[in-house]
Amino acid sequence: MFCCAYIEDGEESLAVDAYPAAGVGPADLFEESREYPDGSTYVGQWHDRVRCGQGVQTWSDGARYIGAWDDDLFHGFGRFEHVNGDIYDGDFRHGAAHGKGTYQQASGARYVGEWQEDLKHGKGEELWPDGTRYEGEYCKGEKHGWGLLTWSDGSFYKGEFRKKQIDGEGEYFWADGRRFEGQWRLNQIHGFGCFTWPDGRRYEGEYENDKKHGEGIFEWPDGRRYEGQWANGQQSGKGSLCKADGTEEEGIWQGGKLTSRAAEL
Repeated sequence: MFCCAYIEDGEESLAVDAYPAAGVGPADLFEESREYPDGSTYVGQWHDRVRCGQGVQTWSDGARYIGAWDDDLFHGFGRFEHVNGDIYDGDFRHGAAHGKGTYQQASGARYVGEWQEDLKHGKGEELWPDGTRYEGEYCKGEKHGWGLLTWSDGSFYKGEFRKKQIDGEGEYFWADGRRFEGQWRLNQIHGFGCFTWPDGRRYEGEYENDKKHGEGIFEWPDGRRYEGQWANGQQSGKGSLCKADGTEEEGIWQGGKLTSRAAEL
């Protein structure tokens, strides 16, 4: 993402090292402007022929860095202005965004939070122009861990993420009043959970790829209750339906309909 990037192996801390290097004081720095063969220019402080201190580097394509340097690399607090209009303001370490910083995209999207080796890593908040907002954990540039994702219509999800996807345990609240609490896989309801509707309907049981699948119990607000097997979102297999008047239908279901009563089996 940034020029002059350098990755240091084996370092997990997000803290940015002090600048400049130990033993280098203001008296050791000198000011100089320099133009490079590739057309880029640097105006700022130096130490022993390397950029060190405060300085501004401008590239021939229009990209620019303004901030702290150490040992010829971005190091400390700085601002990097990309050619496409994106801007990063924050901490750098050894040439890479590392620590806390804000990345503002020209499109209007924005990330505020922690960085590690040029990637979003740790805790952060991301906002999009359409009103979508994520607040939570990141790992190596992706939403990963616990987070809260909110959409402009008022819907929101809070729970686990894995590699950008809703994955693990979590709760999803729809703007129309629906709610699901349970297990997810790759942005789909998958595993065990409980789904409720604003009109009083309720399902508790197993899901597969966003559909009721396996064993589950469905309750209606009028008192009906089905307990049994499901497939592809419908009653399928062995199950019993207890009606509001107390009578019960038990048997084999297919496609949401009772096809063979228990007495007939």
